[in-house]
Amino acid sequence: MKVSDFNYNLPQELIAQVPIKNRDESRLMVLDKKNKTIGWSRIVKLVKGDKITSCKISNKKVLTKTKAGVLKMKRAGKVKITIRTKFGARKTIRLRLKK
Repeated sequence: MKVSDFNYNLPQELIAQVPIKNRDESRLMVLDKKNKTIGWSRIVKLVKGDKITSCKISNKKVLTKTKAGVLKMKRAGKVKITIRTKFGARKTIRLRLKK
């Protein structure tokens, strides 16, 4: 991969000039390498009164969580993160971290 691969024309009107009023309405670009598609996902806030109760990390040699709740990368590798909320919701994500 070359740095020049990321050179492209981006119209000024597509660049955010100020933050969105409701941050939970922000969008994330989702790249599906397998199907070679690009999609969008919204950041959704927790239900009122809900909160994250646990965050488990499968590979502590790759990623750790500080007492303040900050995730810190130690080295490149694969990791699985499972988050649970007070109201019982559970979400697991798998990541491959690169330095």
